[in-house]
Amino acid sequence: MPDAMMQHVRILEADVRSFESSENKDHAELSAKIEKHTQQLIADCTMEGEGHAALHDWLMPFLQLNKDYATAPDAATRSARFEEIQDALARFHERFE
Repeated sequence: MPDAMMQHVRILEADVRSFESSENKDHAELSAKIEKHTQQLIADCTMEGEGHAALHDWLMPFLQLNKDYATAPDAATRSARFEEIQDALARFHERFE
């Protein structure tokens, strides 16, 4: 994956890690940051072929997961979606590094 695209993923991951250890658990703010970084990733996408298809296969469910996280009706659901976001980021690295 091109460095320009990976930079957005790295920043997104840093935001998720910071959130995990932060006392201020503003879930809406984190979700907005995730949305921003994924949109920047999409805007800077230069991949083609199988790599692009693989990224699309990972990204579309991740975008939906973030929407589910942002609209979670309660703390337990929000916590579960946050864990799924962390798992999805781990799977990203399994596929793209």
